Amino acid sequence: MLKGRVQTGAGLAAAVVVAAVMGGGCDGGALDPGSVPGHAGSTGAARTTGDPGTAGVSGTSGDPGTAGAVGTAGVSGSAGSPELAACGGSLLALGATGKIAFDSDRDNFNVDIYTMRVDGSELTRLTSETSIDKEPAFSPDGNRISFTSNRTGTFQIHLIDLTTSQVTQVTNVAADADQSSFSHDGTLIAFHSGASVWVIHPDGTGLTMVAAGLDDFNAYYWPDFSADDRELVFDRNNEVDAARLDGSATRMIVQNWTTTIKSPAVSPNGADVAY
Repeated sequence: MLKGRVQTGAGLAAAVVVAAVMGGGCDGGALDPGSVPGHAGSTGAARTTGDPGTAGVSGTSGDPGTAGAVGTAGVSGSAGSPELAACGGSLLALGATGKIAFDSDRDNFNVDIYTMRVDGSELTRLTSETSIDKEPAFSPDGNRISFTSNRTGTFQIHLIDLTTSQVTQVTNVAADADQSSFSHDGTLIAFHSGASVWVIHPDGTGLTMVAAGLDDFNAYYWPDFSADDRELVFDRNNEVDAARLDGSATRMIVQNWTTTIKSPAVSPNGADVAY
């Protein structure tokens, strides 16, 4: 499995898990019925012809033969069930038209950033440092990717320009930084550091803490912007919370359960959260 993000036709980045798009390891199971047409129903069995009647006994007035039994009606075919395969083509069916950014250790176990089209073509390696480069996220215009790297000694947020391939460091925080995502207008990058979630401008200015976790066990992770960019949505242990960018009005989105809940992603219209 490759954890990454899809750049849609509108330039919005949606979190996805890509299941073996490049072949191998995909079981082809259904993902979501959605609106994808089902397989055609099976053809019903033909009506059975009744046996002919028995001829009457000859005599003065033979009894008429018994009428043949009415044939049994054919059984109608079963309706096809809508199904969406869990392989590469499913992303196209979901409306994704751009590229996937993901990290992979495919080259000698060195973790780097790659992109490819949603149909599995045009695999491109973007980084080749001996450091760990991971957790890519597209900018809204699709021209840059933010990612986590320890190329400067500690894990920090970096940007790569997809036109020039130039890499710049965005954060320089003591407790490391990772799990970045862009705001929809491209003016802010959210990230996790320590027990808290933060925002910063792509040029490295305006560092602001949005929500502070109590400790490592109750830390906030994987921040994602709300559809209107007024809030961050993030996970804490077994729940999903949200807070305004000024740090006020923290609220619970998904209640605490005993199972693991993490990596929330807000839908483009802001009505739903996947996690």
